[in-house]
Amino acid sequence: MTRLAIALTFLLANIPDSSGADLKRGKFIFQTCAACHGDAGEGKTVGTLYLPPIAGLPAWYAEIQLKNFQNGVRGAHPADTKGLLMRPMSRLLTTPADVSATAAYIESLPRSKSRVTVEGNVARGEFYYKNVCFSCHGDKFQGNPDPTVQAPSHRAMADWYMMEQLEKFITGVRGSHPKDAGGTKMRPILADVLPQVATARGSNRAQALKDVVAYIYSHRDK
Repeated sequence: MTRLAIALTFLLANIPDSSGADLKRGKFIFQTCAACHGDAGEGKTVGTLYLPPIAGLPAWYAEIQLKNFQNGVRGAHPADTKGLLMRPMSRLLTTPADVSATAAYIESLPRSKSRVTVEGNVARGEFYYKNVCFSCHGDKFQGNPDPTVQAPSHRAMADWYMMEQLEKFITGVRGSHPKDAGGTKMRPILADVLPQVATARGSNRAQALKDVVAYIYSHRDK
């Protein structure tokens, strides 16, 4: 166990217990997240790793992902460098109440702005989104928390992080675990549906990914 993990374990063990989505407790626990994700959840660069902003993520989605990391549903693939870092950190949250409180606090943080890093054709991206992504992620990118869907809102995500995760789904680094309800739906869409739609438009999957991310990101602050 690293010195940071030992210190954080001691810190959490000495916080008075609570229950449910307690924002005060969530704020305190968030100190375990700030080392990588920033004090305001704005994301950070640590060494050669770009770690994503998480401020404003829907609490239901943040809670699911924390549990996925804890249970090895996500972050267990040997090629998932960042996921492998998240797994031990997520396990510092030892009670469901701590997970809920942390997720609620993450949602309460104002979304941070990050610069555009993915260049794509927004008009084509709109076509792809409305024909491939819309049914799960919604007309306003609001996502769908239904347990059979688990499609997140994209509004709090950096464009580079969206691209990174889409590529992980395609390669099986993410979304391969049978208990990953959202991930197992994403993989066939990216492997089969999007390439077919892109080909029909005279493009390819690699460019289509950039286009749809550019479209999503163009609406980030609307």
